Amino acid sequence: MKSTAESKRKILTTRTLSLLGLLIVVLIVGGSVLWRTQWIQTGHDVPAGNTSSSLLPQLDEAAHRIAGKPPRAPSTYATGLSVRAAIARGDYALADKTLRASLADSQVKGWHFNPFAAVMFYAARPGMNGFEARLDEWIKREPNSAIAYLVRALYRYDTAWQIRGTRFVNAVQPAHLRAFNEGLNRSADDVAQAMRLDGNNPYAAFLLLKILSGAGNTVEMENAFQAAIHKFPTYYPLYLQRLTTLEPKWGGSPQAMYAFVDTYAGEAAPDSPLKMLYLRLYADLLSATALVCQNAHADQHAQCIDQGMHSLVTDALEKNVYGVLEMYKPAHNAPFTIEIGGILNDMVLTRGGERYAGALLQLAAHIMGSDNQLTAPDASHNNFMMDRLSGLVWYRQRQYASAEKLYMRALADLPNTHFDSVVQKDAMRAMLYDALSHAYSQMHRYRESVIYNMAAAQVIGGRSIAGYDNLTCAGLFKLKHYDDAIHACTAQAEDSGSDEALFWRAKAYEATHRIPLALHDYRQLAESESRYRSYAAIEISVIYGHENHLTKMLQALNTYDYLYDEAHEDKMDMASAYNNRCYAEMHLGQLQQALKDCTQSLRFGSLPDAYSKQQELIKKLRTHPQSDGS
Repeated sequence: MKSTAESKRKILTTRTLSLLGLLIVVLIVGGSVLWRTQWIQTGHDVPAGNTSSSLLPQLDEAAHRIAGKPPRAPSTYATGLSVRAAIARGDYALADKTLRASLADSQVKGWHFNPFAAVMFYAARPGMNGFEARLDEWIKREPNSAIAYLVRALYRYDTAWQIRGTRFVNAVQPAHLRAFNEGLNRSADDVAQAMRLDGNNPYAAFLLLKILSGAGNTVEMENAFQAAIHKFPTYYPLYLQRLTTLEPKWGGSPQAMYAFVDTYAGEAAPDSPLKMLYLRLYADLLSATALVCQNAHADQHAQCIDQGMHSLVTDALEKNVYGVLEMYKPAHNAPFTIEIGGILNDMVLTRGGERYAGALLQLAAHIMGSDNQLTAPDASHNNFMMDRLSGLVWYRQRQYASAEKLYMRALADLPNTHFDSVVQKDAMRAMLYDALSHAYSQMHRYRESVIYNMAAAQVIGGRSIAGYDNLTCAGLFKLKHYDDAIHACTAQAEDSGSDEALFWRAKAYEATHRIPLALHDYRQLAESESRYRSYAAIEISVIYGHENHLTKMLQALNTYDYLYDEAHEDKMDMASAYNNRCYAEMHLGQLQQALKDCTQSLRFGSLPDAYSKQQELIKKLRTHPQSDGS
């Protein structure tokens, strides 16, 4: 690795290398559930809500005033949903025609193969009941359709990852890991068949690499990558996907990442999209460092990040990153701006990486002629992405009013950028409306949050009721319009397979006393790898407890044994689960076991309920020491 060998800095200290080695082929864990957990003694009051009159028409009209006229040309999102709808009703000829037209209109340009790749993303998402059966039927009718195999391959890939979740591999339930591997294998078979039927589609080669990435840095991955770039040497996503598998968490190393980028970006033309790999490498090194430092004590976390980045980032890489940013040209700059924005966005979201993300953001803004200051004297020539990212920085610092100001300024900046199409510009406008929706949600301005989320969906030709993401569904629940929330959550779940939509729908069902429906959704979450699974499992026990179905309550708490996994579970969730189980056992007369569980609850949290029951149980067992419920 020429550039690193010549660098004055040492790429990787022994300590950092040993820590990174521990992370081989381990996925980043998802965030713990942040929503309140409930235990049986706290009461179960249902908030008053409006279920008789719909708020949706008013909100939809307000969103329309913001969004303006419908898109003049079908967006990739709308086209993808139309393909999805055609498949769902069995109109395979229309689905095939639409996708073939999108494929014919696509070319490898800049950093993407659009519109086909984007249309495929929306067309094949999980969520719709019976969708895979329709895909099976399509292939049965058209066994020589490469398009049909490709759609099913992507659907199976996304479904496999939905089953797998984002936890560390050793925290995933074995049955889900088996289903994940089976899904990837079936997906790989489909994409291989698609490539046999049509070997000229670069997206198929990319999808194969995505599927193989599930196994990390393997010989099979390397062979598939070499075959892909031999046929499609300028297709940037192929290189990006291979770089991902060279990260330490997938079995690679920083040295391998450097060697890869030096080989393909170093030898590329000065204006080649492959030069962007240098910036991606910098962001990936920050991510790898943050993963190593995630368990560092709060007052040592920043120091850990600094030490890791000092040992990993070479002078040559910093110089090349600066060179990437200087590729910016004011004319026809939308693809570059969007790609840069995606990488810097990941850096801003990296815990502990604020200083590194901020420095690059400021440098990029300077090169693009943007003033990132909140009180910039003249922002009339600012780049919309730089203001959007500056707003995200404020958002991450919980300064939501400042974030709102920057997001609004970013909207005003849009005319400063030459977009390749109206569709591309509308996609960026929708992104900014969604950012505002998030800011308003954090400020508890839920009506505005829903309006901007619906406006974002309208701009890209989506279903207004579903919103752009889950904020419409969640916001309607928080506005206590539960029936509206149920409709919006159902639409969002069908469009995207979102577990968050399922979570808010379950809460809306519960709030309106539709308990069987709430239990159905909670069980689906509890039996998954969703970040809401612990909340859902505990809430099932709460519902049974309030209905005095104590045997069912205890059965539910014993069914979801991950609730008691000290290595991976949130401590307060464990405290709640043990406390609830103590309650059920106590009232079923299983006093010895109840005492053990109340004592365990107090190990993980200081719940007054657990302490009270513990004292009561000790007194009872003094009187009846052999009590075991028999």
